Amino acid sequence: MPLLFQNLPSLLAQRKLNASRECKQALVTSHQHVSCETRAQIECQSYRLIVEDSVTVEYITRYVAELKQKYTQNNGRRPYGISCLIGGFDCDGGPHLFQTEPSGTYYEWKAGAIGRGEKAVRDFLEKNYSAALVATEKGAVKLAIMSLLEVVYYGQKNLDVFVLRKSQPTVNLDQEEIKEYFVEIEKEKEDKAAQ
Repeated sequence: MPLLFQNLPSLLAQRKLNASRECKQALVTSHQHVSCETRAQIECQSYRLIVEDSVTVEYITRYVAELKQKYTQNNGRRPYGISCLIGGFDCDGGPHLFQTEPSGTYYEWKAGAIGRGEKAVRDFLEKNYSAALVATEKGAVKLAIMSLLEVVYYGQKNLDVFVLRKSQPTVNLDQEEIKEYFVEIEKEKEDKAAQ
């Protein structure tokens, strides 16, 4: 399950919630994400101690969404102005990707984007996503990079690619690996244009 982000449009944070959950946030201000992430980490640890099991991705997403929603209702508190992508694997092995909004609502996606250019990326994914294409890690990473290249003007040098794998640490692909995908995508575009 790849999660991709551009370096240019917004500050980006990545915090490990527990062994199999990741939280990616497009930040509006620097202090808001710290409180949200810290509380999510504490909730994961508390849940583990009390229930003696790992949280599900939906549970921690719901917790973060409720936290944001509380801040929109109370006077004197500044609401969280961030959207989050929370991805991970549940105990049954199924991958999940959720998006939370500043208002406290959350959605589950098969693929998603937040930040500048979100609409263009989401439109591209709606047109080009297929279960067969993302059945392999290579296909999923390739689709994600292709979708971001719709809105990135400076090529592959401005992409960070994070790959979530079950029971393994998150992998940040280096620029050489991203360049291989980039070259393959450009070749396919040229072949398609030649036909």
